[in-house]
Amino acid sequence: ATWTRVNVPGPDNAVWGAAHFLDARRGWLDRGELWRTEDGGQTWAVQRTGSSMAASGLQFIDAKTGWLWGTHGLRVTGSGGQ
Repeated sequence: ATWTRVNVPGPDNAVWGAAHFLDARRGWLDRGELWRTEDGGQTWAVQRTGSSMAASGLQFIDAKTGWLWGTHGLRVTGSGGQ
């Protein structure tokens, strides 16, 4: 098996939190801020969560419905975090 490095947003020393990919293209990554990709990690956009919590878990069941949890509780989205 081979692995390819994916460039991720934020400084190299940013904290790594939770990550979840729904499929080969759509994923979310917590690096102190929540980031979303729709092209397999080629580009990333910040998703506002309304909280500064570091995520310890992140799960989506489809492109719109997901949960983010961590030190400040549980958050849910029905819009893919947008």
